[in-house]
Amino acid sequence: QTFTAEYTVTEADIINGSVTNAVTATGDSISGEPEVTPDEITVATDKANGHLTVKKDTTNAPANGKFYKEGETVKYAVDVVNDGNLTITDITVKDDLTKESWTIKSLAPGEKKTFATSYKITATDVKKGSVTNLATAEGTSPDPDHPDVPVDPGKKVVATGKDDSKKPTSPKTGDTSPIVPLAVLMIGSLCGITAMTVRKRSAK
Repeated sequence: QTFTAEYTVTEADIINGSVTNAVTATGDSISGEPEVTPDEITVATDKANGHLTVKKDTTNAPANGKFYKEGETVKYAVDVVNDGNLTITDITVKDDLTKESWTIKSLAPGEKKTFATSYKITATDVKKGSVTNLATAEGTSPDPDHPDVPVDPGKKVVATGKDDSKKPTSPKTGDTSPIVPLAVLMIGSLCGITAMTVRKRSAK
């Protein structure tokens, strides 16, 4: 007779690298206890992989839709994702730009934790033309052979610039500004005054 059974692999099994299942049986017969041949099977598990990925993105757009100006605030979302197969504990997340940090007690495989932060653009940022924000994390793996967790940091670069909308512009060719007619009028008046002076001298 055939029986079926199921077993859920644990993180301890993954760290161990394999699962061994032993099967035996007992019974009675008219001639006494029957002879039993036990059996076992060992299967490999996934390779232990403690890993974190930090993702960073902005949650607001610049006012002009192109770049952030001096004094404007950039808002960020920092996602910490456990994309490995081991639960990571005692996680510290750090934002290099805003100097903020957060802690996560435990993050199971597939779980994500999100944090919010912000940064105000400075004159120096505008001169550079961009702002780079890097966030990273560190934690502890239950794997005794590899307690340090590899981390892919999150990076976000935003463009900065100066608002030149208020900068005065020079008159363009064909400009109908009253500056040109006024200059012509002044030149015409000077010519008229000169002609009158010549006539008066001639009359004398």
